[in-house]
Amino acid sequence: MLIIHIAGTSGSGKTYIGNLFNKDCNVIDLDDWTEEFNKKNIKNNKEFIKFIDDKINKLDQNKINLLVGYLDVYINNKLVVYPLKTNLNFFIKISPKKLFLQYNTRIVNYICKNKNNIILNLNNNKLPPKFTNRQELEKEYNTDYNDYVSTLNYTLSTSTQIINFIKNIIKKGEF
Repeated sequence: MLIIHIAGTSGSGKTYIGNLFNKDCNVIDLDDWTEEFNKKNIKNNKEFIKFIDDKINKLDQNKINLLVGYLDVYINNKLVVYPLKTNLNFFIKISPKKLFLQYNTRIVNYICKNKNNIILNLNNNKLPPKFTNRQELEKEYNTDYNDYVSTLNYTLSTSTQIINFIKNIIKKGEF
């Protein structure tokens, strides 16, 4: 079984890459697993690990399993990160300028798509998430970069490099 994990700062293109390979790979947005776990309202680190282990054990043995995003939850006000055991790990390399553009484009698209709900939430005093400036976004990127590339030994690659790498694996059938 081949498992590839793609990490990167919010707005860097993780979901975009996953969507490119929906037909050829078993693509899992890790936010879905996290959301499913959070709905269970379990406040135990071991249960989180068991929940994710069960999900990983059910992955498709005959396909490339492409995991995109982060796998962490807050349990009792502490961040718990699942230690993914994968065959290949990539962290998306992106310039701060392009990251800022992609991040804000996504926010604008979200606002346009969900404007009625946003207006309803504003009227009910549920404020939207904070918008960051470019320096705050760069700080977040550098923190993620250090956590994944330096500490966890992820391969730092551009989106294009990751896409071409996965295309070659699919083409060669090396999974």
